[in-house]
Amino acid sequence: MGTQRDRCHAHEATHRDWDSVARRRLRRAAVPPGTPAAESSQAVQLGGPPSGAGTLNADGGEIQPADPSKFYKEPGYSPYAGRRYPERPYFGDEHVHTAWSVDAGGSGATLGPEEATRFARGEEVTSTSGQPVKLGQPLDWVAITDHPT
Repeated sequence: MGTQRDRCHAHEATHRDWDSVARRRLRRAAVPPGTPAAESSQAVQLGGPPSGAGTLNADGGEIQPADPSKFYKEPGYSPYAGRRYPERPYFGDEHVHTAWSVDAGGSGATLGPEEATRFARGEEVTSTSGQPVKLGQPLDWVAITDHPT
């Protein structure tokens, strides 16, 4: 396993090895002495020219609107194409727990799936507190998501 000191020396040696590899690569890529670029700067550009990715100038092109004739081969296949708003939105509840679920039942819920369904349909039911309750308007859909644990 070695001592802490041995591990530190091994870690430093690894860094020294990588540093020497990096220096050798930079020397190979460096511009030969006597050229104007070598005289003005010691920096070496690796890879291709900058793309501008991540900057405001990265996408300097113009936005072209989509041309449906290029990708729709059969026109009019959707009765909803061209509508800008829903004609009939549906209202419901996608996550209802009843007394059958451990978490809801443990919190005091006493209504089961049948009562929850009747309540969603707009029928009057007796709530957990014992009071009669009814929605002002029935829901279009409900998902009763009971689980055993």
